[in-house]
Amino acid sequence: MIDYRKHFPYDQIRPEQEEVLKQIAEHWGDKKYFILQLDVGTGKSGIAKTVANWSNDAFIITETKQLQEQYVHDFGTDKEFVSIKGKANYQCNKNGRLNCENGPCTLRKAAGSMPPCMNTCKYYALRKRALASHTVLTSYAYIFRAFDCAGFWKPRQLMAFDECHLIEDQLVNFASFEINPDELDRTYGLFDNCENRAKELVPFTDTGWEQNKERFKRVFQYICAKREELWAMLQEELGDVKPEELDEDTLDSMNSTHKLYYKIDKLYKKMDVFFNQRKDNWIISPNVTDGSLQFTPLFVDSLFNQFCNNWAEKFLFMSATILDIDGFIKDLGINKDDCLVIKMESTFDPNKSPIYFMPCGSMSYQNIDESLPKACDAVKVILNKKKDEKGIIHTGNYKVAKTIYDNVKDSRLLMKATEEITNQNLIKVHERSQNTVLLSPSMTTGVDLRDDLSRFQVIVKMPFSSLADPRIKKKSELSSDWYACQMLKTLVQACGRSTRSAEDFSSTFVLDSSFAYWINKYKKWLPKQFLARLRGVTLT
Repeated sequence: MIDYRKHFPYDQIRPEQEEVLKQIAEHWGDKKYFILQLDVGTGKSGIAKTVANWSNDAFIITETKQLQEQYVHDFGTDKEFVSIKGKANYQCNKNGRLNCENGPCTLRKAAGSMPPCMNTCKYYALRKRALASHTVLTSYAYIFRAFDCAGFWKPRQLMAFDECHLIEDQLVNFASFEINPDELDRTYGLFDNCENRAKELVPFTDTGWEQNKERFKRVFQYICAKREELWAMLQEELGDVKPEELDEDTLDSMNSTHKLYYKIDKLYKKMDVFFNQRKDNWIISPNVTDGSLQFTPLFVDSLFNQFCNNWAEKFLFMSATILDIDGFIKDLGINKDDCLVIKMESTFDPNKSPIYFMPCGSMSYQNIDESLPKACDAVKVILNKKKDEKGIIHTGNYKVAKTIYDNVKDSRLLMKATEEITNQNLIKVHERSQNTVLLSPSMTTGVDLRDDLSRFQVIVKMPFSSLADPRIKKKSELSSDWYACQMLKTLVQACGRSTRSAEDFSSTFVLDSSFAYWINKYKKWLPKQFLARLRGVTLT
């Protein structure tokens, strides 16, 4: 059996980590997929690093930059462990106004050829290190796009997915796209040379592939031609000028043209992925608001097979909130007999993280207008009680967040004012401010609010996905359990944002009166430690 202890990255191994690693090592030779539901505090990153260390080579995939940076903080980086992000995260070292995504080096003449600045470019130098390293640390978004482009990356023995409960959403987001005739024509003049331009600008109204395939193929041809045209324009704008010699006008022009090229290239690649998929697995529906045609994969098994399954020999899936393990295996289309499932409960004291049920009424679509004013009053009471502490309010959607912000009128509340502001931006403001409270529908996962960054959190409504989304609606019709599981995964994740270690503590307040119903209906899926945290809920 593999000596997992010598591969462990820390001096001391926790009992729960040892138990998990022992089981993985015992079945390393006869299982392909290792599915770990490990509650907060188990030490998932240490387990992932250990399994990566004993593998021949490995990918470790995280959901957010913050989680990626946490791995770097925990383990550092060297030639054997390299963290890499998308090109846009690295500044061009030839011209500070450019990043490595729109730098002149992207305009190399021959496909597959390397730019002359490769060895000094921050991104290409890092990618070269990553390709040669034992373990690559990156994100879902980066790895799916990198595998789609292929050419450089090669399969490795291990692929470890942290926060794997999000893999379905990540694959759906990666593959989904829309064709908007009006936007494409306004942005690119896509139909300027068409024989019947008016026909191509007609809004889409039909559902399904057969009704739209001929028009789809025509649009794809136009997009291919425009993509090549923009590429030629970029090369012409640069000419033989060196990057450091670019004047302001050329830089502005290049940035503008490159953004147009990048956007249409992304659409082209998504359409190309669609061509290679089963068409009956896609929801193809018109958007009556803007006349676009939306393409969304219903199931992700074929996408997982194409963009993950062929890129490793062994797979490690880790999350505190897989919940429906059988459903997870089915969704990815993997063989249950090839899977080892390990569940490990949190060792945290549930009394340090109580979840108080404070019902303010149903927050369902039919009842939220009546219940939300009561929820706002409850938020005021909680904020007054916790006036000397930082916290977070999970709102479920932006409409609820804005209603609370406008009605509670508390200067401590921090909410994104524009889409340009990221969650990371907001958290940085929160970190350096006094007793602020984050107000957000999108910080339920991948956010580490340890210690004094959050001593309390409020769950305003059960975080159900919107049924206005055609895919969510269709999948909920096929399986009400799937729909409930998506909500419960988000709920449990949200309840875990503020207590991040055995010494940490926080209180959670749930305001949606339907909370008790959903907890009782699906308590078989929920971690025992989560149930032990509940206050004011009678388990039947």
